Amino acid sequence: TYGPIALTFGMGSSGGAISQINDQNAYPGLYDGIILNHLFVDSDASRMAAYDCRAAYEAMAKAGQPFSEAQRSAVVGMISGCDSHTSTARYEVYNPAVGTNCTVPDAQKYHRERNPKGVRCTLQDYQVNQVGRRPDGFANGRIDNEGVQYGLKALMAGIITPAQFVELNAAIGGHDIDAQPIAARTRADKAGLARLYTTGVNNTTNNLAETAILETRLLATDFHQVFHSDMTIARLDRAQGHHRNYARWRSLAQRDASFDAAFDVMVKWIRAIKADSREVAKAQKVIDNRPPEARDRCTKGDGVDQPLSACPRPPELARVLAGAPDTNDIGKCQLKALNRADYGQIAFSAEQWASLARTFATGVCDYAKPLVDFQMTTPWLAYGGEGRAQLLPAPPKSVDGR
Repeated sequence: TYGPIALTFGMGSSGGAISQINDQNAYPGLYDGIILNHLFVDSDASRMAAYDCRAAYEAMAKAGQPFSEAQRSAVVGMISGCDSHTSTARYEVYNPAVGTNCTVPDAQKYHRERNPKGVRCTLQDYQVNQVGRRPDGFANGRIDNEGVQYGLKALMAGIITPAQFVELNAAIGGHDIDAQPIAARTRADKAGLARLYTTGVNNTTNNLAETAILETRLLATDFHQVFHSDMTIARLDRAQGHHRNYARWRSLAQRDASFDAAFDVMVKWIRAIKADSREVAKAQKVIDNRPPEARDRCTKGDGVDQPLSACPRPPELARVLAGAPDTNDIGKCQLKALNRADYGQIAFSAEQWASLARTFATGVCDYAKPLVDFQMTTPWLAYGGEGRAQLLPAPPKSVDGR
């Protein structure tokens, strides 16, 4: 045999990166370190972006006040806009008739009239033991856009007009639990919100301080938007107060051969952590033993390090452009009353203000407050039938005791 395992780390891209960072936060100790490429902090991160894209694009398409390309980009953000999100229909994971990898025979699939007891192929129904059920037996939904002011930053920057802002938000409705369009905004099922966070379905990143993390972030013009990296860093900063256990190698090109060294750099980092015999917290060892090669980097694709400022903040996602913080968790925002003072010098006509009052009758998102029922992930949960969860013992120490 080869003997005891000396170190364990994962290396994956896109869905593989989601699995690593999600699993490690929910079950810390699975890995000593993780290498991530084209990262989404969790599965809903790109799905919610796609949902917002669809909502905004459909509303702009039927707007009486046309939107220029620059205005569209200011509303939805992202490199290349929403094209890849809408063309790949990533939002359909919330549709029970389409879902994700829904390969069951059509006769067994859910249909509201023909087969109401059929298989629902939504992301949330796959996760029903984590998020729980509604009274009708369907899994609790987590999509919510009540109070979301699409295009808010574009309005405040003078890129879109008050008339466009009003019309855009009036035209954006929502969807019911079967993903069918409704005039009202979508409301998440409140009973499932706390579980969304405690189970780690929404990755709060609060159990990653003992993990060495190296992200190789390449330019992407599809749905693998660069801003998802900024989201991850923002969540780490919220949970840990820092992200010093997280190294980001960012390239302005779609390939950089020097990033292939990530494997060897991670091996060096983990071995240094394990060789540290000090009686200090492991989280501190992860920071103190970060090798020089695991520095933050910015390149143009040629392996030559540039000043980090040469890799500027990437275009944001639609929800962040609507005022959400960079953490951009999925869920339901707390609401506050519509208030003219919040719009500074923006002047709305009486008719426009009346339209906003109808659109946001229950209020607008108050992102100064945490999302409804937001809390950090509880590690090492096990699930029984109907979502009953119990706490598992933490994993044993590694073979070297550290």
